[in-house]
Amino acid sequence: MAEAATKVHGKWNYLAVLVSLLAAVVIQGAVLPCLCYEGTIKIRIALGVDALILIRVLVAWIRKERGKGWIFYAALPFVMILVIELAVYLQHLH
Repeated sequence: MAEAATKVHGKWNYLAVLVSLLAAVVIQGAVLPCLCYEGTIKIRIALGVDALILIRVLVAWIRKERGKGWIFYAALPFVMILVIELAVYLQHLH
């Protein structure tokens, strides 16, 4: 019984996170930039978040982490596209 309580299910799917990160960078490159200051800000924020995700994946790999936390990091770059667009739009209103 104690054995089942300490068992951690799953391990990180590094390939899925890296493939989703690469796909997000391609989409970010197509959607976010424009020939203006706002486009530069959008792409800098996106690449900064992508770099943080990559660092987090490396830390998880070094620590041999287990669990399903990788799903969050696989989805985060795509969610950030929407968040960045919204943040820049709201800033532009002021």
